Amino acid sequence: MEHRILIIKSINKEIKNKNISIQRKLDLYRMRAFLNLEIEKFNSVISDSNKCLDYLEILNKEKNIPYEIKKIYNNNWISRIFLIRGIAHFRKGNKKEGTNDFIKSIDIYPKIIKEKTYLIEKLPDHIKSTFKYLAALN
Repeated sequence: MEHRILIIKSINKEIKNKNISIQRKLDLYRMRAFLNLEIEKFNSVISDSNKCLDYLEILNKEKNIPYEIKKIYNNNWISRIFLIRGIAHFRKGNKKEGTNDFIKSIDIYPKIIKEKTYLIEKLPDHIKSTFKYLAALN
């Protein structure tokens, strides 16, 4: 737990640097959201996920970003951000927002229900069983 907090502090210092690229900010906010999820700082997870989505919107509007870089932030990547935010909402007690984020996640990247990822294992049991049921239907 302590090493996660140290990593978050390091990420915070790097985020404050004005000279980092949008891609790097996206990666840092996503990494910090993961770490905050681990230490159960759900408000921070939601905030970082929202910042990821905001920077992603900025990145998509940029004209001088190479296609190869934009392709990294694909539907799978976006879907995972909604999944992270949904888990945080759910753990915080906001089931409606959590459910909406889970639905957005599936809408954006339907294959996420079949994936065996760390995030799926973090879902509440009844949501996890719903994901498994949907995966079995496909």
